[in-house]
Amino acid sequence: MKHFIQERTKWAKKNPEKAKQHIRDLYDKMFPKANDYINFLKPLWKNQKSILEVDLFRNRLKHQESTNHLANKVNKLDGNILNDCLVENDYWKKITPEQKTKYKDLTKRWVKSKTKQQRTIWNYYVLGVPQKRIASLLKKNEKNIIDIINKLQEDFLKRIPPL
Repeated sequence: MKHFIQERTKWAKKNPEKAKQHIRDLYDKMFPKANDYINFLKPLWKNQKSILEVDLFRNRLKHQESTNHLANKVNKLDGNILNDCLVENDYWKKITPEQKTKYKDLTKRWVKSKTKQQRTIWNYYVLGVPQKRIASLLKKNEKNIIDIINKLQEDFLKRIPPL
């Protein structure tokens, strides 16, 4: 398991967009509807300016769209085994309800351990907001946002065990 996590972390550094898809695939399984994700976020954002006011969230909730379509956005990948294992074949497709609960709990603990700014950036990131747009929304330097996203992505992948 430790070897898998190390290899996945190395792979993520080389393939940030594919790693993003791998993470979003897990989020799609844990939160099949936008409302599921919003309900997950609510307790994490109490007593703070709520990210739930962001138009992106309101629009997604309004349309009650399923996030399953995100998996279809994966680009055609090369024959690399890790790419095939983690993205192209949707690594998380066989996740059980018990595992979903476990991953939600791990994700909640991980998110709670982050600063308000990190949580905000992460939420935009997993929703697929482009990095340049995140920087613009938060009035931050794009390079800093990219660095924060890379660190968060690496940390998340290190803490989420394989199925």
